[in-house]
Amino acid sequence: ESQSFNAVLRSSHTSGVLSLTNRNLSQIPLQIFSADLDSQEKFWECVPLSKLDLSFNQITSIPNEISTLEELLSMKIRSNNLNELNTMLFESCIMLKQLDVGQNHLTNVSEKIGHLQQLIEFSAPENKINSLPSQLEMCKQLQILNLYSNNLTSLPELDLPNLVQINVGKNKLRGIPQSFANCKSIEVFICCRNQIQHLPDLTYMRSLKVVDAMENRIEVFPLLPSEGNTSLSILNLGYNFLH
Repeated sequence: ESQSFNAVLRSSHTSGVLSLTNRNLSQIPLQIFSADLDSQEKFWECVPLSKLDLSFNQITSIPNEISTLEELLSMKIRSNNLNELNTMLFESCIMLKQLDVGQNHLTNVSEKIGHLQQLIEFSAPENKINSLPSQLEMCKQLQILNLYSNNLTSLPELDLPNLVQINVGKNKLRGIPQSFANCKSIEVFICCRNQIQHLPDLTYMRSLKVVDAMENRIEVFPLLPSEGNTSLSILNLGYNFLH
């Protein structure tokens, strides 16, 4: 196992890609953050780590050494035992485009996430997150936001011009902020299995293709883009309180 790890680590020095999935790790190996090379490696052939996948382990925390990975573009640490995310991740890894922390035990998202202004995908389904910071709105490049199956009771005001997919299904939401309608690039809007009583005015969201709002408490049919002015192909309002 040790040789296998060393071989994978050595390979990452030239590829910039490191995958340590499903290795029964309880902590992130600190060798990942070290600049030390073995005698067979040539420093001029080495590149910074850009993709790191630590999914399907038992990792409980992210060490401060994460701050050394300043050129990291993608980090996946899905299906572990994280209770929180080290804020060093947000403060130092500001080149991140993809962050996947699904299937952990997170209860909140730090306001420091606003530092990740290159972020394109933030995926945190199946956690225990009960609120989102308003600073998420600073992530203007965000295209995919997946918060399925958490404990959210509300969403902050959202004005994310590049957002294409949002999944906030299976939470405890009672409503969606009207500012949501400013996100005119959204194609897929999933808010099923909540306690939502009404949807915002969707009239001008002409990019919408999929709206899934089943299993809520919606009483009034939502305002949708007019026919001939829409891409909407799927509208699911089953199991609501429509009159």
